[in-house]
Amino acid sequence: MFMDQVKGYTLGDEDPFDIVLRNEVPLSVWRKFTVTQGSEFDGRNVEFSVIPGNDLDVYVLYDERGGMLGFKLGKSAVIPLKAGNYFLAFNPAADSFGEKVLFSRVVD
Repeated sequence: MFMDQVKGYTLGDEDPFDIVLRNEVPLSVWRKFTVTQGSEFDGRNVEFSVIPGNDLDVYVLYDERGGMLGFKLGKSAVIPLKAGNYFLAFNPAADSFGEKVLFSRVVD
């Protein structure tokens, strides 16, 4: 299953990656992560950013079963999180290429 193949991500870390193109269109980048109960991210607003960013980037958050929880458009996304397992899909703007870096931090 696709979800089993998603690379893990640790909240608060930097995660460099290269944009992969298929027919000149950038593919989505998926990461899975866990918010541990009582951790610094549990019950907090967390900002996800990809640098360099674009106003047309899209961030989509999914629960552990693949149900969409919400999406944000822009250079970053602030998402309230609570304890649980999640998937984040970063959909780069159509003209994206090269190396980028995903990072996250508590913003409240």
